Amino acid sequence: MRKNILLLAAILASAACQSHRDSHGSSPLDSNRKKTRGNQPYLIRFKPSVGSTYHYEMTSEITLTVRGGNRDEDMSTKSEMAVNYGISRDSDELVLEMNYEKIHIYEREGDSVADIVATGAPGASDPKSRLLAELKAATIFARVHPADFTVAFSGGLEVIDRFVERNYAESDKVQARRDWENWVDQEIVWKNLGPIFRCFPDSAQYVGDRWTGHSTNVELIGLILENNFQLESIDAGIATIRFEGRIRNDSAGNWLMDDKITGDLSGKEEGVSLVDSATGMPTSVEISLKVEGKVKINGREVRIKYGKMTKMEGTKVN
Repeated sequence: MRKNILLLAAILASAACQSHRDSHGSSPLDSNRKKTRGNQPYLIRFKPSVGSTYHYEMTSEITLTVRGGNRDEDMSTKSEMAVNYGISRDSDELVLEMNYEKIHIYEREGDSVADIVATGAPGASDPKSRLLAELKAATIFARVHPADFTVAFSGGLEVIDRFVERNYAESDKVQARRDWENWVDQEIVWKNLGPIFRCFPDSAQYVGDRWTGHSTNVELIGLILENNFQLESIDAGIATIRFEGRIRNDSAGNWLMDDKITGDLSGKEEGVSLVDSATGMPTSVEISLKVEGKVKINGREVRIKYGKMTKMEGTKVN
């Protein structure tokens, strides 16, 4: 089982980036667009004001098909969430206090479907709905270290611990805790925070400048993307950052759900973020990712096709 990388430990949300100030060469983002370098540099950093609150609404859709191996798989997940982020500070770290207003997830696996809503209704039979209701009533804390944008979490793990203690026999608790941590990690916490913490540039950028970095996909399939970013424009303090990422195949292998996979995958990510240049908080994000290829799982060759689309809108409420 993959180790839980978000709720148990800090992860590097945004790798160090390298800037490329070249307004005349072709861009992988759009080779036909004329690049006009601005006359003023902008340093875009994650620095929301302490005491402020942001509201974000996110929709996401993921599809996965697997052909070959032990059996064929057809899966999809649709998510709708609304989250409030209160900004505070603890020593040199910024803290995002996450409170969920809405969590609605629709899962399909083959002919089996599940409509999961965090209603908190007494006696709800679906364990995911019960756990989501508890998460919705709790506060999850995301601690951000500004120097390197590492992110650590607390709050969600405690909810999972209490849920497992009440609902599982002693012999099943270790596995159940691990499974629920992974699910909350991927489907609830990082699905909302991931679009906020795209790669910030390592230095001030002019309009037209480009930089590179990497990001990690953690939902159903684990893989690393090499990203190219471009500061396309600044309008009324809002930066338009367009980006694309291509898969970096790791010789050590990636993972598909609980299984390690080896082989080459191809595909790319494309997206655009509208970011408040003064705070680093996005006002709008759209990301699409398409991946496919032949890989081996436990020595068996399978073909994978994976797609993900995410949209997020946010605003400062105070």
